[in-house]
Amino acid sequence: MLLDYGCNKTRDSALSAKPLTILEFEARSALAAITEIDMIENGDPEARHYWQAKQLENLLHHACARSAFWKRRILSKKITAGVLKFMAPLSRADLMRQVTEEGPLMQAPSSEKQMAYYSSGSTGTPVKIYVMPQNARYNGLRSLAQSFIHRSDFRLNRVQIQILDGEQTLQGKSISVERADSWLGPLAPIFESGHNKNIRYVFDRPDALADELLKDPTGMLVCPGGHLDNLLSFGGVDFLKRSGVRQWIQFSDGKDAERDELLHSVGITTSASYSSAEVGPIGFECARVPGHYHVAHSNVLVEIDRSDAVAFGSHQLGRILVTHLHSYASPIIRYDIGDMGLLLARCPCGHEGAVLTEVHGRRKMFLNHPDGRLLKFYFVAKVFRDIVEFSEISFRQTDPQRILLQLKRDNALTEDEERRLRELLSHWIDPVFHIEVQIVRDIDWRCNRKRLLFINEVV
Repeated sequence: MLLDYGCNKTRDSALSAKPLTILEFEARSALAAITEIDMIENGDPEARHYWQAKQLENLLHHACARSAFWKRRILSKKITAGVLKFMAPLSRADLMRQVTEEGPLMQAPSSEKQMAYYSSGSTGTPVKIYVMPQNARYNGLRSLAQSFIHRSDFRLNRVQIQILDGEQTLQGKSISVERADSWLGPLAPIFESGHNKNIRYVFDRPDALADELLKDPTGMLVCPGGHLDNLLSFGGVDFLKRSGVRQWIQFSDGKDAERDELLHSVGITTSASYSSAEVGPIGFECARVPGHYHVAHSNVLVEIDRSDAVAFGSHQLGRILVTHLHSYASPIIRYDIGDMGLLLARCPCGHEGAVLTEVHGRRKMFLNHPDGRLLKFYFVAKVFRDIVEFSEISFRQTDPQRILLQLKRDNALTEDEERRLRELLSHWIDPVFHIEVQIVRDIDWRCNRKRLLFINEVV
């Protein structure tokens, strides 16, 4: 079971002094919910399948009763979990059309505010959906459950890094910091814990980020790989050790084995989660088998659509379809999330539940070779900074045989810099591609809001 407290210390005041009471309601409710999550995700598989089937039927009945859009798609008078496999995948455009035409299919209680939520739109048009307050509560509790699963040390400080939004950047800020005494939410009264810090910064000011990280020990660093690469480019792995990083929790972008190995070499553990703004948690990386994500069965059903499978290395990757079991305000059923991967019935570690692996992200994050193959386009910015100075870098495939490389810097490249740059690229990029190098004062990130190093504009 999850509730192995390990080295975590219960506060002296954690237990209630009231008669016939052990924990106060909020903390007791949170621990009960975490136990329920454990029962679904790590308990008896047959009980899990039964629960998921009933939750799916509830969602399908709700969608069919309240939405003409969904009534047309379900195409069955008798609604059971089995109808799912006969339903067409839900595209991003389909989801946007349902939300626009019908609005939310369930209203929040009068005491709560209905939430309209937008995806980041980092590789396409942002998606607007409606969510219930219960969705946000689940996401927080599932994150806490993962801390029990990984037996995290609650006393470590938790620091999350994100990009500073455009409005704040225009106001001249380079960094924004929000801080709380604990990252345990409703469990804060029970366990001693480190502080929680959310940092947003201008991407080309890693110095400002580094200064903030050095103010107190970082402990758990939570961020996409691009931000970690930015710190590695600025100060190397020694800086991460100096700032007190003990664990890196990655989200939002692809895994890189060499980066993980570098961190492990200095005693920094790594883990990753796979999620989506539209549905929340989808999978969490196995602690024993890297690159394998245990599906968050308490939140989603996952399928692989192989009708448009593509070759990548030795694998045939299919499109990942996700059904969000709690999406009552904006139903998300067999949603083509845009990513590709493989689905296994169980994990090599012995976990009895579906596992995603070879998750390589959206096709927009692959290089399209003219012969039809997909090539992973992933580089660490530090490799390029060893050759040429710049503050930001961007690669874009703009047509089938053209790659545009933009460098944000004040001066043109020297002949020697450009020669060395092209020699480096020749080791990784097929000569069939023409590489155009541009020096710019500012990179236009409007179609790449997460500032991914590479994006494919052809697909």
